[in-house]
Amino acid sequence: MDFAIGEIGLLPYQFYDMTWADYNRYALGQIKKDTKQWEHTRMVISMIHNVNVEKKQHQKEPTKIIPLWTDKLGKPKKPKHEPLTKEAFEEVVKKLDNNG
Repeated sequence: MDFAIGEIGLLPYQFYDMTWADYNRYALGQIKKDTKQWEHTRMVISMIHNVNVEKKQHQKEPTKIIPLWTDKLGKPKKPKHEPLTKEAFEEVVKKLDNNG
């Protein structure tokens, strides 16, 4: 409840009127909003810094100026296997039907 009232800014009656799923969605939305604001801030700082340095080697990436916890997440990984073909899918369904 401290996070809901102190960080997110919900009033107590708003917090108590929410379901747990509603609160999770609201909190996640606020966290994403805050993260996007920090990403914007570091991008602006990076641009201002990079246009004012004389040598390209002194330029800095935004992730080096202000590291964020989201930098560690990286890009989503591609699946290690190819999707099933229609024939392979139908074969799996037949096997399941025979066992069930």
